[in-house]
Amino acid sequence: LPAVFTVHGDEDGVVPHEHAARLHRALDAAHVPNRLLTLRGGGHGGFRGEEMVQAFAAISEFLAQQGIR
Repeated sequence: LPAVFTVHGDEDGVVPHEHAARLHRALDAAHVPNRLLTLRGGGHGGFRGEEMVQAFAAISEFLAQQGIR
């Protein structure tokens, strides 16, 4: 499987955060490179500017770790 990066708000009213956490644990168990970025207070998309900056920085770091620039 390819590396997986997940961004999820912990106050998502559509998809429970536990779904993202469960995916993260399953990927770990399968030895798939992955990262779960939890945005505190974040809902289902529509993230604020500072949350987007945080997410893009984390994505960039994750891709670099995977040898992707």
